[in-house]
Amino acid sequence: MSIVGHLISWHKKVNVVEGRRSGAVIVYVTDRPGVTNTHAVERVQDIYTDTLIEYVKKRRVDSSRFLAKLLLKLVDLRTINCLHTDCLYQLTIAKGSLPPLLREYFDIPQPD
Repeated sequence: MSIVGHLISWHKKVNVVEGRRSGAVIVYVTDRPGVTNTHAVERVQDIYTDTLIEYVKKRRVDSSRFLAKLLLKLVDLRTINCLHTDCLYQLTIAKGSLPPLLREYFDIPQPD
């Protein structure tokens, strides 16, 4: 099964709150382009990580095992995100243009 297939089957085991808090942990990372204040980003990520851990500990009997699996899935999601971003940048280079919404999202200047 592919990495995406594993994530889809895993998604069925995660409730809405866990999914949203996991998403916040993924969004606040210091290796994104344009991030200048890494300490502030790390503080925010720590807050979301801590709230996710506390939530899981209170809601799940097998919290330690679940958290370990969840962290592995977060790494998989980041990998997919990086691959997707690379594909979009290659598309920009190969095709010379992206739709305006994608250009804005990835902060790619308008070609002359």
